[in-house]
Amino acid sequence: MAQYSYYTKEIPKYWVDPVTLLRFENLIRSDYFYGDCELTATGFGGTEDVDWKTVESFGTAVTGLRAREGVRNAQYFIDIELTATGFAGTEGVDWTTIDGGY
Repeated sequence: MAQYSYYTKEIPKYWVDPVTLLRFENLIRSDYFYGDCELTATGFGGTEDVDWKTVESFGTAVTGLRAREGVRNAQYFIDIELTATGFAGTEGVDWTTIDGGY
């Protein structure tokens, strides 16, 4: 059974380093899926590349509403919606994989 975490545009999900208390976020920003990390305590409220930076980005636009990451068939994937039908539709038409298979 597949297990996913879903992301809606412009709503980040955070993970906190228990030692430094700095955060990592995944989100869909400006129609692209990003992974960002804080560099200082000012973090995401500060200046890009000084207080935080993008460490992961993908070149395929999320033209639907959501993205998801998770495991299916014992492999990790990041998928994005391409249409309003999204994940309920056909792979390659309504949604596609932008990373994974490992």
